[in-house]
Amino acid sequence: MKIYTADNSDIVVNDLGSALKKVGHTILQDIVLSNRLGFLFRGTLEYGEHIEHYVFVPNEFENFVDDDATPYPKKSNNDVSFWSSNWIMKQDTQTVEHRKIAKVVRNGDELNDYVGRMLAKFSATENLYLYKELKKLIAKIKDGVTMVQNFDDGDDNITWVWGDTGSITEDTTIDELIMLIKNTVSAFTFANYEHCPHVMDDDEPYYLIQSEIEVPLENILICMPYQLVNKIDVEKLAQVFNLSKMDMFAKIIPIDNDDENIYIFDKRMLGYYNRMRKITNTTNEKKHYTNFFYTIENNFYIAPSSKATYIDVSAMLD
Repeated sequence: MKIYTADNSDIVVNDLGSALKKVGHTILQDIVLSNRLGFLFRGTLEYGEHIEHYVFVPNEFENFVDDDATPYPKKSNNDVSFWSSNWIMKQDTQTVEHRKIAKVVRNGDELNDYVGRMLAKFSATENLYLYKELKKLIAKIKDGVTMVQNFDDGDDNITWVWGDTGSITEDTTIDELIMLIKNTVSAFTFANYEHCPHVMDDDEPYYLIQSEIEVPLENILICMPYQLVNKIDVEKLAQVFNLSKMDMFAKIIPIDNDDENIYIFDKRMLGYYNRMRKITNTTNEKKHYTNFFYTIENNFYIAPSSKATYIDVSAMLD
């Protein structure tokens, strides 16, 4: 613990113990941290190891054949299954020193408040961690997702990409950006191969999902730097999408300016699950302190199962 005194203080503090003897009143202040991407939480697992994301891929009609010899032939399909078993366990520790706290607090209520606030830091630590991890997950829309595709003759690592949209320069106006977003979202809502996950094969895209895809408007999210959100007339953007201003705000997710991209994606294809969130403690009676341990375990997954894209807007940010 670090101790600082005000510039006009005549008290010089060299040791924590000396400081505690002089404390007449303690002001307790919390640092509140939130997870702005918490809506991507998908649930809690009690059993099992893997997260499976199964995509039902439509078939194509075939010409009718009146064949009495094989009236019920076996039909293969193009369904795709993604598996994720990358569970990440993290732990935070808080030490509560009984004797030093007792010198600061004056009664049992203050002691409970102090310890409660110490343990509340677990929540702040978790929220910041989850937010950073989910930001990295969304950024995979730009970098692509490398997956192991299992075959009978071995395993191949394949990186599926979505690609970017448009070209933004310093001369691009906000109205032009709004129209680019509008056209991109429109492409999402029609059945086509635009913005679908693919690899390049002999300069031609090979699509992971062998079907045109359309994404319902209610499943489309737009993440962008908050500095850009402040520049855009959300009411005008809402009119372009024929949505209320409130509904438009629900679709735009502000993120930090350190990621200078707009991400447009189907919210169903990524998220995270939790299978452990536990507080334990152990007390050292000889040294008069208690260690509290907060352990969490999460699986962050992104399945290249639908449409996504990004727009590099670095030229429009100060």
